[in-house]
Amino acid sequence: MSWLQAPYLPRNKFHPTTVQILRDVSTLTAIREQTHGLPLPPSFSSTTTTPPISTSSFSAELDQNHATLLTKRALIEQRLLALAPASDPFRNPRHNDHMYESCRLAALIYTRAVNHLIPFADRANHSLMRKLRLALEHTDLDGCWGHVPGALMSLLLVGGAAAVGDRERMWYMAHLMRVSMSVGQSAWADVQESIMKVIWVQGIIEEAAGVR
Repeated sequence: MSWLQAPYLPRNKFHPTTVQILRDVSTLTAIREQTHGLPLPPSFSSTTTTPPISTSSFSAELDQNHATLLTKRALIEQRLLALAPASDPFRNPRHNDHMYESCRLAALIYTRAVNHLIPFADRANHSLMRKLRLALEHTDLDGCWGHVPGALMSLLLVGGAAAVGDRERMWYMAHLMRVSMSVGQSAWADVQESIMKVIWVQGIIEEAAGVR
């Protein structure tokens, strides 16, 4: 199961706060999907018996839905930004929970990308990317996070995307290969979904920057 599809994660592996991070990231992805390329008002043929919807009424409803989604997105981002590092024993009861810290750091990088279209490899993310590697090194990389290799894969994908052009890139790629070779066939759908989502977000960023 990837972090981009996180309706359920085993509580014996993840603290509820960590589960909430993964769900928040999943929600941010869904909001970006809903607000990117908003649909045009419906058209009606001359033979339809359905009364046409006024453009102004449709636009007002669309604007309201859009505003609601953007407000939800902003609230989620505030919640993620307010999370204390695992190294802070005074603000974080999950002191030295490295799975939590890995998810928190990757979520901050991903949120910048999906909310603000900041490229994963932007210099602003380099410090987070390096801290993410340190946090991941203290987790069960050898065991690929047990029953949730897709979540680990998602974090490595985000870290790897943020490490483009940096020497840390090799570390992320090596572990991505290792995890991808260890997952069973049943987990491949989640792995592919994670890869496609990161590529999709990067594509939106490039489109906004006029690269495409």
